[in-house]
Amino acid sequence: MASLQYVADSSEYDNQAVKLGNGIVKCSGQGGWEDNGDLIGKDTSEQIEKAFKNVDRVLRKAGCNGWQDVYSVRSYHVELKKYLDKFVEVFKQWTPNHQPIWTCIGVTELGAPNMNVEIEVEAYNKNA
Repeated sequence: MASLQYVADSSEYDNQAVKLGNGIVKCSGQGGWEDNGDLIGKDTSEQIEKAFKNVDRVLRKAGCNGWQDVYSVRSYHVELKKYLDKFVEVFKQWTPNHQPIWTCIGVTELGAPNMNVEIEVEAYNKNA
């Protein structure tokens, strides 16, 4: 296996993505936060929209074509039933030409206060 290439997005203690070789990129869980790491607010609908944008940004930084390269999605939700329709709406906007496999998980809490959604993806960059 080729050596792992990590993609850092900040000076934080973790990386935002890792290139595994053979075109596979794994993106760590992305939430509704700004570039400086601050959560955009408590509104879950806004967090969902921003989390999708953050996934796209990280994938592009890793050399992918954003959401069009995504083949697998895991999403974690506080208040899953209340916001599932909104999540699906935004998911369809970002993946209009394909349907990645998707695991959707309801949780009681995520890693930051007031964080209500987190999206983790795997992508395949055929040009890598």
